[in-house]
Amino acid sequence: MALFKESSFGIFATRKVEPKGIAAPMVMQVASLEANLALRYLANLKVASDIFYYLYYNDSGEFEIKKYRLQKDG
Repeated sequence: MALFKESSFGIFATRKVEPKGIAAPMVMQVASLEANLALRYLANLKVASDIFYYLYYNDSGEFEIKKYRLQKDG
């Protein structure tokens, strides 16, 4: 998930993917992070933009968060 300010969705390739067994908990975790960022943004608190947050469970079942800076348009 990301808060786009000077970037676009054009960098993401789309493909059809079937959800696996952890889809519902993952959706809840992503929604929670997204809601917190949105509330900070609406409250005029500092929020980093144009950063892509990649959340996943690794092969050992540990929850991982990676952050990638998005390329700005223009």
